[in-house]
Amino acid sequence: MARKYKHGEVLKGYTIKRDEFFNTGAFAFSYAAKDKSGRKVFFKQYKSPSIRVDWYRKYVNYQKELKRRIDGDTQLKEFCYEMIDFFEEKKCYHQVFGWVESSEDLSKILEKIKAGRGPDFAQRVILAKRLMGSMAALHNAKIIHADLKPENLQLISDTTILAGYKLVLIDMDFSVLSDETAPWHDDPGTGYVGSPNYYSPEHLRGEAPEEASDVYSCSLILHQLLGTGHPYESEEPGDYKDKALDYQATKPKLKGEIKDSATTTLVADYLHRCLHPNPNERPTARLVRDALNGKAPTLEPAGPVLTSARRP
Repeated sequence: MARKYKHGEVLKGYTIKRDEFFNTGAFAFSYAAKDKSGRKVFFKQYKSPSIRVDWYRKYVNYQKELKRRIDGDTQLKEFCYEMIDFFEEKKCYHQVFGWVESSEDLSKILEKIKAGRGPDFAQRVILAKRLMGSMAALHNAKIIHADLKPENLQLISDTTILAGYKLVLIDMDFSVLSDETAPWHDDPGTGYVGSPNYYSPEHLRGEAPEEASDVYSCSLILHQLLGTGHPYESEEPGDYKDKALDYQATKPKLKGEIKDSATTTLVADYLHRCLHPNPNERPTARLVRDALNGKAPTLEPAGPVLTSARRP
Protein backbone atom coordinates (compact mmCIF):
# COMPACT_ATOMS: atom_id res chain seq x y z
CA MET A 1 0.00 0.00 0.00
CA ALA A 2 1.44 3.38 -1.00
CA ARG A 3 2.37 5.64 1.92
CA LYS A 4 1.03 9.19 1.84
CA TYR A 5 3.83 11.72 1.73
CA LYS A 6 4.31 14.25 4.49
CA HIS A 7 4.31 18.00 4.06
CA GLY A 8 7.84 19.11 3.17
CA GLU A 9 9.01 15.68 2.03
CA VAL A 10 11.29 15.86 -1.04
CA LEU A 11 11.21 13.36 -3.92
CA LYS A 12 13.53 13.79 -6.91
CA GLY A 13 13.74 17.51 -6.26
CA TYR A 14 9.98 18.06 -5.77
CA THR A 15 8.93 19.37 -2.34
CA ILE A 16 5.48 18.24 -1.22
CA LYS A 17 3.13 21.08 -0.18
CA ARG A 18 0.22 19.28 1.49
CA ASP A 19 -0.89 22.52 3.14
CA GLU A 20 -1.68 23.90 -0.35
CA PHE A 21 -3.42 20.85 -1.84
CA PHE A 22 -3.93 17.16 -1.12
CA ASN A 23 -6.48 14.68 -2.49
CA THR A 24 -7.01 10.93 -2.26
CA GLY A 25 -8.30 9.48 -5.53
CA ALA A 26 -9.11 5.98 -6.72
CA PHE A 27 -5.77 5.59 -8.53
CA ALA A 28 -3.46 8.12 -6.91
CA PHE A 29 -2.68 10.56 -4.12
CA SER A 30 -2.41 14.10 -5.49
CA TYR A 31 -0.43 16.95 -3.98
CA ALA A 32 0.67 20.48 -4.66
CA ALA A 33 4.46 20.58 -4.86
CA LYS A 34 7.33 22.90 -5.75
CA ASP A 35 10.12 22.00 -8.16
CA LYS A 36 13.76 23.01 -7.61
CA SER A 37 13.13 26.46 -9.11
CA GLY A 38 10.15 27.10 -6.80
CA ARG A 39 7.57 26.57 -9.53
CA LYS A 40 4.27 25.13 -8.28
CA VAL A 41 3.34 21.77 -9.87
CA PHE A 42 0.66 19.09 -9.60
CA PHE A 43 2.27 15.93 -8.21
CA LYS A 44 0.65 12.47 -8.44
CA GLN A 45 1.75 9.36 -6.53
CA TYR A 46 0.10 6.31 -8.09
CA LYS A 47 -1.56 3.47 -6.24
CA SER A 48 -2.51 2.00 -9.64
CA PRO A 49 -0.76 0.95 -11.70
CA SER A 50 1.50 -0.71 -9.16
CA ILE A 51 5.05 -1.21 -10.41
CA ARG A 52 4.40 -4.92 -9.86
CA VAL A 53 1.65 -5.40 -12.49
CA ASP A 54 2.81 -7.00 -15.71
CA TRP A 55 1.60 -4.07 -17.85
CA TYR A 56 3.38 -1.39 -15.78
CA ARG A 57 6.26 -0.76 -18.23
CA LYS A 58 3.84 -0.60 -21.14
CA TYR A 59 1.81 1.97 -19.19
CA VAL A 60 4.86 4.18 -18.67
CA ASN A 61 5.68 4.03 -22.38
CA TYR A 62 2.02 4.72 -23.19
CA GLN A 63 2.17 7.89 -21.06
CA LYS A 64 5.36 8.99 -22.80
CA GLU A 65 3.70 8.51 -26.19
CA LEU A 66 0.70 10.53 -25.00
CA LYS A 67 3.06 13.35 -23.98
CA ARG A 68 4.92 13.14 -27.30
CA ARG A 69 1.68 13.56 -29.26
CA ILE A 70 0.49 16.50 -27.17
CA ASP A 71 3.84 18.30 -27.12
CA GLY A 72 4.26 17.78 -30.87
CA ASP A 73 0.97 19.50 -31.76
CA THR A 74 0.92 23.26 -31.13
CA GLN A 75 -2.87 23.52 -31.30
CA LEU A 76 -3.50 20.51 -29.06
CA LYS A 77 -0.89 21.61 -26.51
CA GLU A 78 -2.86 24.83 -26.02
CA PHE A 79 -5.83 22.77 -24.75
CA CYS A 80 -3.99 20.29 -22.48
CA TYR A 81 -2.24 20.51 -19.15
CA GLU A 82 1.54 20.26 -19.25
CA MET A 83 3.02 16.80 -18.69
CA ILE A 84 6.37 17.53 -17.00
CA ASP A 85 7.96 14.42 -15.52
CA PHE A 86 7.65 10.63 -15.01
CA PHE A 87 9.67 8.68 -12.43
CA GLU A 88 9.74 5.84 -9.91
CA GLU A 89 10.55 6.49 -6.26
CA LYS A 90 9.85 4.53 -3.07
CA LYS A 91 8.42 1.65 -5.14
CA CYS A 92 5.72 3.92 -6.66
CA TYR A 93 5.17 5.49 -10.05
CA HIS A 94 4.85 9.28 -10.13
CA GLN A 95 3.84 11.90 -12.67
CA VAL A 96 4.23 15.66 -12.45
CA PHE A 97 1.99 18.09 -14.31
CA GLY A 98 1.82 21.83 -14.73
CA TRP A 99 -0.30 23.58 -12.09
CA VAL A 100 -3.27 25.30 -13.75
CA GLU A 101 -3.25 28.73 -12.08
CA SER A 102 -6.23 31.04 -11.49
CA SER A 103 -8.71 28.43 -12.62
CA GLU A 104 -11.95 26.77 -11.59
CA ASP A 105 -13.51 23.69 -13.09
CA LEU A 106 -16.59 23.81 -15.31
CA SER A 107 -18.82 22.34 -12.58
CA LYS A 108 -18.35 25.59 -10.62
CA ILE A 109 -19.25 27.63 -13.70
CA LEU A 110 -22.38 25.52 -14.23
CA GLU A 111 -23.41 26.23 -10.63
CA LYS A 112 -23.00 29.95 -11.30
CA ILE A 113 -25.11 29.66 -14.46
CA LYS A 114 -27.91 27.98 -12.47
CA ALA A 115 -27.77 30.85 -9.99
CA GLY A 116 -27.90 33.42 -12.81
CA ARG A 117 -24.35 34.64 -12.17
CA GLY A 118 -22.34 32.78 -14.81
CA PRO A 119 -21.13 33.75 -18.27
CA ASP A 120 -23.87 34.90 -20.64
CA PHE A 121 -25.21 32.67 -23.41
CA ALA A 122 -22.93 34.12 -26.09
CA GLN A 123 -19.88 33.38 -23.92
CA ARG A 124 -21.14 29.86 -23.26
CA VAL A 125 -21.44 29.24 -27.00
CA ILE A 126 -17.78 30.25 -27.40
CA LEU A 127 -16.84 27.86 -24.58
CA ALA A 128 -18.81 25.11 -26.35
CA LYS A 129 -16.84 25.80 -29.55
CA ARG A 130 -13.60 25.67 -27.58
CA LEU A 131 -14.56 22.35 -26.02
CA MET A 132 -15.41 20.76 -29.35
CA GLY A 133 -12.33 22.33 -30.95
CA SER A 134 -10.20 20.73 -28.24
CA MET A 135 -11.87 17.37 -28.89
CA ALA A 136 -11.30 17.67 -32.65
CA ALA A 137 -7.59 18.38 -32.01
CA LEU A 138 -7.35 15.53 -29.48
CA HIS A 139 -8.96 13.05 -31.84
CA ASN A 140 -6.80 14.24 -34.75
CA ALA A 141 -3.82 13.15 -32.64
CA LYS A 142 -5.55 9.79 -32.11
CA ILE A 143 -6.12 10.43 -28.40
CA ILE A 144 -9.38 9.65 -26.58
CA HIS A 145 -9.79 11.48 -23.28
CA ALA A 146 -12.20 8.77 -21.99
CA ASP A 147 -13.19 10.57 -18.75
CA LEU A 148 -14.82 13.83 -19.76
CA LYS A 149 -16.91 15.58 -17.13
CA PRO A 150 -17.18 19.21 -15.96
CA GLU A 151 -14.60 18.63 -13.19
CA ASN A 152 -11.99 17.67 -15.80
CA LEU A 153 -12.38 20.92 -17.73
CA GLN A 154 -10.41 23.71 -16.10
CA LEU A 155 -11.37 27.26 -17.03
CA ILE A 156 -8.77 30.00 -16.60
CA SER A 157 -10.25 33.47 -16.22
CA ASP A 158 -9.17 35.79 -19.04
CA THR A 159 -11.06 39.05 -19.50
CA THR A 160 -9.16 39.84 -22.71
CA ILE A 161 -11.09 37.24 -24.73
CA LEU A 162 -14.82 37.11 -25.53
CA ALA A 163 -15.47 33.80 -23.77
CA GLY A 164 -13.99 35.18 -20.55
CA TYR A 165 -12.11 31.91 -19.99
CA LYS A 166 -9.46 29.69 -21.54
CA LEU A 167 -10.22 25.97 -21.45
CA VAL A 168 -7.71 23.29 -20.36
CA LEU A 169 -8.25 19.51 -20.38
CA ILE A 170 -6.93 17.68 -17.32
CA ASP A 171 -6.86 14.17 -15.80
CA MET A 172 -5.61 12.34 -18.86
CA ASP A 173 -3.41 9.70 -17.21
CA PHE A 174 -5.84 6.95 -18.25
CA SER A 175 -6.68 8.42 -21.64
CA VAL A 176 -6.59 6.02 -24.58
CA LEU A 177 -4.60 6.09 -27.81
CA SER A 178 -7.05 5.12 -30.55
CA ASP A 179 -4.34 3.40 -32.60
CA GLU A 180 -2.75 1.48 -29.70
CA THR A 181 -4.50 -0.92 -27.32
CA ALA A 182 -4.41 0.34 -23.74
CA PRO A 183 -1.90 -1.62 -21.59
CA TRP A 184 -4.60 -2.43 -19.02
CA HIS A 185 -7.13 -3.66 -21.61
CA ASP A 186 -6.81 -7.35 -20.69
CA ASP A 187 -6.53 -6.82 -16.93
CA PRO A 188 -9.91 -7.82 -15.39
CA GLY A 189 -9.09 -5.79 -12.28
CA THR A 190 -8.56 -2.52 -14.17
CA GLY A 191 -11.40 -1.26 -16.32
CA TYR A 192 -11.50 1.83 -18.47
CA VAL A 193 -11.80 5.01 -16.45
CA GLY A 194 -15.02 7.02 -16.58
CA SER A 195 -17.35 8.91 -14.26
CA PRO A 196 -20.95 8.36 -13.07
CA ASN A 197 -23.49 10.39 -15.05
CA TYR A 198 -20.92 10.84 -17.85
CA TYR A 199 -20.27 7.24 -18.88
CA SER A 200 -20.71 6.61 -22.59
CA PRO A 201 -22.71 3.57 -23.74
CA GLU A 202 -19.37 1.95 -24.56
CA HIS A 203 -18.32 2.29 -20.92
CA LEU A 204 -21.68 0.93 -19.80
CA ARG A 205 -21.39 -2.10 -22.09
CA GLY A 206 -17.86 -2.89 -20.88
CA GLU A 207 -16.28 -1.91 -24.19
CA ALA A 208 -13.16 0.14 -24.86
CA PRO A 209 -13.98 3.84 -25.25
CA GLU A 210 -13.55 5.39 -28.68
CA GLU A 211 -13.66 8.89 -30.12
CA ALA A 212 -17.47 8.71 -30.23
CA SER A 213 -17.42 8.07 -26.46
CA ASP A 214 -15.85 11.49 -25.92
CA VAL A 215 -18.49 13.03 -28.19
CA TYR A 216 -21.21 11.44 -26.07
CA SER A 217 -19.83 12.84 -22.81
CA CYS A 218 -19.30 16.26 -24.43
CA SER A 219 -22.95 16.34 -25.43
CA LEU A 220 -24.03 15.75 -21.82
CA ILE A 221 -21.81 18.67 -20.80
CA LEU A 222 -23.18 20.91 -23.59
CA HIS A 223 -26.75 20.06 -22.61
CA GLN A 224 -25.91 21.75 -19.29
CA LEU A 225 -23.88 24.60 -20.75
CA LEU A 226 -26.33 25.58 -23.50
CA GLY A 227 -29.61 23.85 -22.64
CA THR A 228 -31.86 23.17 -19.69
CA GLY A 229 -29.71 20.55 -17.99
CA HIS A 230 -28.34 17.01 -17.98
CA PRO A 231 -30.91 14.71 -19.64
CA TYR A 232 -29.91 11.54 -17.76
CA GLU A 233 -28.50 12.70 -14.41
CA SER A 234 -29.39 10.26 -11.65
CA GLU A 235 -28.26 9.20 -8.20
CA GLU A 236 -28.92 5.59 -9.24
CA PRO A 237 -26.32 4.07 -11.63
CA GLY A 238 -28.86 1.59 -12.99
CA ASP A 239 -31.31 4.38 -13.79
CA TYR A 240 -28.63 6.34 -15.68
CA LYS A 241 -27.62 3.19 -17.57
CA ASP A 242 -31.18 2.41 -18.66
CA LYS A 243 -31.81 5.97 -19.85
CA ALA A 244 -28.52 6.12 -21.74
CA LEU A 245 -28.82 2.76 -23.48
CA ASP A 246 -32.51 3.30 -24.32
CA TYR A 247 -31.79 6.77 -25.81
CA GLN A 248 -34.49 8.37 -23.68
CA ALA A 249 -33.31 11.96 -24.19
CA THR A 250 -35.46 14.33 -26.19
CA LYS A 251 -34.00 17.05 -28.39
CA PRO A 252 -32.63 19.76 -26.06
CA LYS A 253 -34.18 23.19 -25.80
CA LEU A 254 -31.35 25.70 -25.91
CA LYS A 255 -31.47 28.76 -23.68
CA GLY A 256 -30.57 31.23 -26.42
CA GLU A 257 -30.07 31.63 -30.13
CA ILE A 258 -26.83 30.56 -31.80
CA LYS A 259 -26.21 32.81 -34.81
CA ASP A 260 -29.79 32.36 -36.10
CA SER A 261 -32.79 30.08 -35.62
CA ALA A 262 -31.59 27.60 -38.27
CA THR A 263 -28.20 27.18 -36.56
CA THR A 264 -29.87 26.86 -33.17
CA THR A 265 -32.05 24.03 -34.49
CA LEU A 266 -29.04 22.39 -36.14
CA VAL A 267 -27.04 22.44 -32.90
CA ALA A 268 -29.96 20.95 -30.94
CA ASP A 269 -30.24 18.17 -33.54
CA TYR A 270 -26.50 17.44 -33.28
CA LEU A 271 -26.48 17.40 -29.48
CA HIS A 272 -29.36 14.93 -29.48
CA ARG A 273 -27.71 12.68 -32.08
CA CYS A 274 -24.50 12.65 -30.01
CA LEU A 275 -26.41 10.64 -27.38
CA HIS A 276 -27.32 7.78 -29.74
CA PRO A 277 -26.29 4.47 -28.08
CA ASN A 278 -24.64 3.33 -31.33
CA PRO A 279 -21.28 5.13 -31.64
CA ASN A 280 -21.45 4.86 -35.44
CA GLU A 281 -24.55 7.07 -35.41
CA ARG A 282 -22.86 9.93 -33.56
CA PRO A 283 -21.26 12.85 -35.40
CA THR A 284 -17.56 13.53 -34.97
CA ALA A 285 -16.25 16.23 -32.66
CA ARG A 286 -15.26 18.24 -35.72
CA LEU A 287 -18.82 18.12 -37.09
CA VAL A 288 -20.27 19.22 -33.74
CA ARG A 289 -17.82 22.13 -33.71
CA ASP A 290 -18.87 22.98 -37.27
CA ALA A 291 -22.54 22.83 -36.26
CA LEU A 292 -21.86 25.38 -33.51
CA ASN A 293 -20.43 27.61 -36.25
CA GLY A 294 -23.43 27.00 -38.51
CA LYS A 295 -21.31 25.14 -41.07
CA ALA A 296 -22.31 21.48 -40.63
CA PRO A 297 -24.65 19.53 -42.92
CA THR A 298 -28.16 18.60 -41.85
CA LEU A 299 -28.21 15.17 -40.23
CA GLU A 300 -29.73 12.17 -41.98
CA PRO A 301 -32.32 10.19 -39.98
CA ALA A 302 -30.72 8.03 -37.29
CA GLY A 303 -30.73 4.26 -37.33
CA PRO A 304 -32.79 2.32 -34.77
CA VAL A 305 -31.68 1.62 -31.22
CA LEU A 306 -30.98 -2.11 -31.13
CA THR A 307 -32.35 -3.32 -27.81
CA SER A 308 -30.69 -6.71 -28.32
CA ALA A 309 -27.30 -5.01 -27.87
CA ARG A 310 -28.19 -2.92 -24.82
CA ARG A 311 -26.29 -4.96 -22.28
CA PRO A 312 -22.76 -6.32 -22.14
